[in-house]
Amino acid sequence: MCIEELKKSVPSVGIAAVRMFDLDVPSFDLGFNLTPEPKKGNEDNTPEPKKGNEDNKEDEEFEEVKSTLLDFPTDCTCPEKMTTLDPEKSIDGNSEFKTPKVHIMKPSTSNADGKGSHVICMKETYDVEPVSRIYPRQEVERVRRCIKPSGVLLSPFIERVVKLGKEMEPLEKKVCGSIFSARFNEMDVVFRAGSEDGHRIVMESLFPGIEVDRGVIDMWNLVLNDEERLRSKDSMARVFCHTQMVTDSMLSDDMDSATKHFISNMLAILEQTFSSLEHVDLVLFPIVEGNHSYLLSINLRTPQFHIIDNRKSDEMDVKKRYGRVPFFIISNLCSYLASEDHLSTMKLMVVDPVILKMGWRTNMNIVDSGVFVMRHMETYQGNGMFDYKSVLKTEAVGHKEQLDELRLKYLAKILLSDLNLVRNDVKAEAEAYHSLPATEKRRLKREALNKIQGRLANRRWK
Repeated sequence: MCIEELKKSVPSVGIAAVRMFDLDVPSFDLGFNLTPEPKKGNEDNTPEPKKGNEDNKEDEEFEEVKSTLLDFPTDCTCPEKMTTLDPEKSIDGNSEFKTPKVHIMKPSTSNADGKGSHVICMKETYDVEPVSRIYPRQEVERVRRCIKPSGVLLSPFIERVVKLGKEMEPLEKKVCGSIFSARFNEMDVVFRAGSEDGHRIVMESLFPGIEVDRGVIDMWNLVLNDEERLRSKDSMARVFCHTQMVTDSMLSDDMDSATKHFISNMLAILEQTFSSLEHVDLVLFPIVEGNHSYLLSINLRTPQFHIIDNRKSDEMDVKKRYGRVPFFIISNLCSYLASEDHLSTMKLMVVDPVILKMGWRTNMNIVDSGVFVMRHMETYQGNGMFDYKSVLKTEAVGHKEQLDELRLKYLAKILLSDLNLVRNDVKAEAEAYHSLPATEKRRLKREALNKIQGRLANRRWK
């Protein structure tokens, strides 16, 4: 049988199988000739049929070759038939590229009887190690660098302390006039820093002759903590605490519960200022008890515990004069310092509180203790020393005028601080007030004191 007849007998195999068959036919003679020579005398060259066992044997060999070719895979011989990546399955940014699996054909030659040879291909699949990989895109989140103030802003000549005797800026005067006119809703938010809100009625308590609300001191402490970024390298690092560090409920609770509450408050403050007290020199605690306020200062650099109070008193026994509060503060602060392994912990545990004696202490003034606390907070430098520019006059000479001036300047500084998220609204309101007729502004000024006092007396919250 000739090779052309063999090709015609297996039409379903296709070109690929025939090509493979042609390529794998050995070039050497194994004694098996698929194309017999025609016999003489046969003009049409048709082979004579064989008889008996020879016909059966040749048919069996033909069927074996035919069966092999029919089972032969058609995608492993031609390059265009090789398995490739489906172009419809595009590589996106969220899936990893994988090298396609390759089918390897292992030829096997059978020539047991020495009369023939044919190819048997076995299909085997395995993963091929890729030359390179394409990984999905990953958004790398860069850590933002902590922006520190420039050296110019850290100069010791930058004025951070409110200066007495200096003329107020026009905008500052407009802001004070607008707030003290008391012509808008008392619950309007005029100061916002993070989650802290300051209502109009709280800021109105800075009006001269009115007791300062504790909320003003809390807003002032936020402003001072923010300004610590601008301190010079030679200045003492200070942390200002709010007025709720010690409450009546904490004093009545058991010590463990009160200590946990105190440490929680301290951690919340340090999150907004320093990460810890390791590099802090002064920790300042404003205390409000009834209608009187005073300041506690704890020096961590040179362990000292000072009580700064504007009120004169012949009583110098701290426990009799101030009760448990100073000792509660120092005890719980030492507990927190111990958790940080602070070097000053043991020294502070044996330090006794000392009442400072300033020249501007008062006998009769009972409404300005909050203003004194705010002044002491911004000017105290530790070791019993105050900023030399901040010295106040005595109660007998020009004392009241200085305190009233500080009220106005503290109001303007808090509301116009960069920390205040609603300062633009405050500015717009101030400009609107300034555009009022002069007669209307004079009327509002005359009625301001009584109106603000009535608001504070009847407010819905304390």
